[in-house]
Amino acid sequence: MNFAESLSGCLEDKDILALNNATVYVELLLDGHYGNSNSNENFYAFLTDLSSPGFISNFEKDFFINEFSVQLLYELEESGTFDKIWTLELPEEEDSIEIPIAVLPENEESKELDLSIYYIDPKGDYLKCLNEHSKNDKVIEILNSLSEGLSLSPNLIAGALKEAFNNNEVDDQLSKVVISMECYFSIVNLVDKNTR
Repeated sequence: MNFAESLSGCLEDKDILALNNATVYVELLLDGHYGNSNSNENFYAFLTDLSSPGFISNFEKDFFINEFSVQLLYELEESGTFDKIWTLELPEEEDSIEIPIAVLPENEESKELDLSIYYIDPKGDYLKCLNEHSKNDKVIEILNSLSEGLSLSPNLIAGALKEAFNNNEVDDQLSKVVISMECYFSIVNLVDKNTR
């Protein structure tokens, strides 16, 4: 299956291959997880499960982090495709306001987490190509909002994406690439980068 075919001419062949390999892996993983060969329904079910409270209980322990998912993440990095999708840099906003976080006195000495959080690169070729070629305006609107520095957890992103589809199925191939990257590999990346 060539999920990212419509991005040909916009992304390099190696990027198309890396996106296809990653999306095929997610498709096969979902087929096995849901015991259903209907890929459209499986991707929608994944968004539904991922967007539910306590979503992690919907998945086996090694659903996200396993040797295949981590290997595909490394392939995305090695091919350069990763850098066309995500960035560590938040877009700077002229009118940004820093909001102080209140800490209870007994937690003042709590350890700060220094997580590496990646965002969709607003200047990346991946987003530019999706803006040019995606037929689902709601998906593009969500991705563009995320690229502007809106930081949401993968389960909130899944909930927003779920609303972009009708009739309980994801019926276009390019949206499956987006779901694979933003709802699956973003979790793999978050865990992998912060546990290395």
